[in-house]
Amino acid sequence: MKAILVTGGAGFIGKHFVKLLIEKDLYDPIIVYDQLTYASDLDYIKSLRSNKIIFIHGDINDHSKLEKVFKNNFIDKVVNFAAESHVDRSIHSSRSFFMTNVLGLQTLLEVSRANLNKDGLFIQISTDEVYGGSLSIDSPLNHEGSPLNPRNPYAASKASGDLLVKSYEHTYNFSSMIIRLTNNYGLHQNKEKLIPKVMDHILNHQPIPLYGDGNYYRNWLYVEDACQGIYDLMEKGHKQEIYNLVGSGLVSNVALVHDIIQSFNFHGHVYKGHIDFVNDRLGHDLVYLVDGRKVQGLIARELKPLKEGLTILIEDILNK
Repeated sequence: MKAILVTGGAGFIGKHFVKLLIEKDLYDPIIVYDQLTYASDLDYIKSLRSNKIIFIHGDINDHSKLEKVFKNNFIDKVVNFAAESHVDRSIHSSRSFFMTNVLGLQTLLEVSRANLNKDGLFIQISTDEVYGGSLSIDSPLNHEGSPLNPRNPYAASKASGDLLVKSYEHTYNFSSMIIRLTNNYGLHQNKEKLIPKVMDHILNHQPIPLYGDGNYYRNWLYVEDACQGIYDLMEKGHKQEIYNLVGSGLVSNVALVHDIIQSFNFHGHVYKGHIDFVNDRLGHDLVYLVDGRKVQGLIARELKPLKEGLTILIEDILNK
């Protein structure tokens, strides 16, 4: 078997991807490399109880530590989930975003370029936010060749990272792939993100803070579907390509919150609080519109409808 390096593997999407790798049983060892920031979940990785996993506590800016990882393992794939990813945090303090999402990525690319197997592959996990927000929900969809137009510091750091990867492809003929995801949600997500935050407030009958009038639209992708899509593209996709992975439907934040409240009520937990519309976020994008047709034929998994995914989360919370 071949080794795979999953950087940021203890983060939200990364840890679900590691779980999928264990189930697929094609890679051994699975090297989970993570800095263990506030958003990491090492307990989840430990709960997988797999002897295939090698966990290494490290920063992707640490060139020497990364080199040791490669020297000690015959690494065939690198999947980079390591990133600062919360838009609100980037607005108030952006330096760490560029340290990780750009400079850290450059270090990881350099070490990978020098040490990755000849036929190996580097996969950069990116975001639909690099295309920038559209002015209307009826605007044209952004495809993989659309211009990048990031409109907040987080998105700018990820767009910079994407351009860096493409520069390595062109300059060094580096074997890589960029996968851009729409908003992910699912089990064991940090409560700073919208869906788990809303559910936590409903559970505790607290006011639900919502920016502006709540009429901002996002396309939600269940995390297990995202991981399966990443895996399929890793195995079947083409090198030096970009792929969009798009969720099952577009919904406004306020409609999403009402749907979650109704679902809790249906399951017997009647919410006694209210939505608290708060001052809007700086530079808040209306909607990210993304064309996901390019992956057709490469991904077999049928996407989980948002309502079904929310039900799984609510039942998990209420049954604890």
